[in-house]
Order: sequence, then C-alpha cells, then structure tokens
Amino acid sequence: MAGAGWYEAAVALTWDHQFNAQWGVTSMLGATQLLQQAARSPLTERKTSPTVAVYASYRY
Repeated sequence: MAGAGWYEAAVALTWDHQFNAQWGVTSMLGATQLLQQAARSPLTERKTSPTVAVYASYRY
C-alpha cells in the first residue's frame, strides 16, 4: 500500500497567440515525472511522460 506524500512532479510551458479579434492559438509543452514508490511500481510503464498540445480558438 502506498503511503502519503508526493507521487509526481510536473512542469509545463504555455504560449498564447491571438491572430485577430476572432482567431487564436494556445500551445503547451510539458513533462510529468513519477516519484518515489509510484516510479518503482510494477504497474508503471514509464517514469516520465511528455505532454504536447495545440488548441485553436474562434470567438464569435
């Protein structure tokens, strides 16, 4: 049984750009690292997971 405490650490960088009054884009780049017992679990496939996302937005 896992004890209390921190089980992951995450960092992310986001960037927003507005093209005009209606259109914009948001992008994100990040990573999550499992810590301590969570990283040593036999159920864990990866200790570090990358995250990438790009969102387009339209205002009407």
